[in-house]
Amino acid sequence: MSSKVDYFAIDGGASASSMSSSTSDHPQKTKHRISEFVSKLPDKVVENFILLCLCLAILVAFSYPSPGSRAADIQSGKWRIIEVTNNIMVFLLSGLTLKIEDLKHVFDNKYLVIYGLVSINLLTTLVAFVMVLLPFPTSDFSIGVAIFSTVPTTLGVGVALTQLSKGDFTLSLFLTIASNMLGIVTIPYLLGIYLEGFGNVQLDPLYIAY
Repeated sequence: MSSKVDYFAIDGGASASSMSSSTSDHPQKTKHRISEFVSKLPDKVVENFILLCLCLAILVAFSYPSPGSRAADIQSGKWRIIEVTNNIMVFLLSGLTLKIEDLKHVFDNKYLVIYGLVSINLLTTLVAFVMVLLPFPTSDFSIGVAIFSTVPTTLGVGVALTQLSKGDFTLSLFLTIASNMLGIVTIPYLLGIYLEGFGNVQLDPLYIAY
């Protein structure tokens, strides 16, 4: 009987000691995790800077839209200076991150590039045929969705999300730039075909491309 009491006393003491040790280690582990997160934070910000900047811009635009409205009014002819400058800078800065080896990587995957360009500029635009047939409340909405379906990918989708998902950044950037350049030629003619059923829509492909 005495030996059983001694056993339970020893076992209970060991359990209490183990629980006390586990409790005292918990703050240390939490502190270590926080320290590790803070140390990796700058690298994560740099890695996802495009996506973070887009989210910040959307947040500011919805919270305080008046500066953006004023910036949109700054024009030279039909060109919005701030908008055009921002687009140029985004593509320029993204392009400056590439190296000669990256271009070789693109040419090594030329069939993937061709497939990507055909998919972006032709195959996925076929969704516009469906959009114009759906019973949206107004024809203007149908036209807008059809135009949205016809345009190529943007940096926000083509590059930022690819980078976020650990995809091939080089190929995504090249496809985004190449598909947008190719879209200057394809979009006006494709819209003319997709919107042919709307009698009140008249498109001049050469004027749109210009």
